[in-house]
Amino acid sequence: MYNHHIIDIKFDTESPLLDMELFKDQILELTEASGVTVMNEYFHKFGENYGYTGVVCLAESHVSVHTWPEYNKMAVDVFIGNEKQEKAFMDLFFEKFSPAKRRDITHFTHKSISRLVH
Repeated sequence: MYNHHIIDIKFDTESPLLDMELFKDQILELTEASGVTVMNEYFHKFGENYGYTGVVCLAESHVSVHTWPEYNKMAVDVFIGNEKQEKAFMDLFFEKFSPAKRRDITHFTHKSISRLVH
């Protein structure tokens, strides 16, 4: 069984929610450090004063993000189908985006069944 992580982050400022390149670089650093295999990535900025969305497709699954600078919010979705890599990524993620650096983090997980049983 693997965990699927849904993370909502409330920031004190909108600046990290506008800086797509910085976030993309940080997430790609975390994927490399945790040992997952990046297959492809795509990020889109909605305009100079608007948020961004992005997805990093992994051999092990995905990491995605969407930001709302007008609400100082970011939503991140993480699913990694390898428990050791998942733990490494999530530990690094929360170190990078700790509540001390952000106003609030809400983190939901649910267990995913690794195979279907008929």
